[in-house]
Amino acid sequence: MVQTSGGSSVYYNGSEITGMQDDNGDPRDDDDADSTPDVDPDNDNPVTMEMIMMTKWMKVQMILIQMMMTKMIAIQRVKNL
Repeated sequence: MVQTSGGSSVYYNGSEITGMQDDNGDPRDDDDADSTPDVDPDNDNPVTMEMIMMTKWMKVQMILIQMMMTKMIAIQRVKNL
């Protein structure tokens, strides 16, 4: 990533995402914050600090949801004993 003349929170993303998946192997291509996954390195948009923070917040939310689901499953198992 290279900082642009747009200020300290705007960068050019030099990497090319061709696709992505979650831990279960399910496609997560729509989660790329700055482009559509493909093999064209010339069609990517700048990454802003807002995008980076939103992505981090989404990850935190997913972790919290997974923790709550795990707890709910454990409680249900105890109830079923």
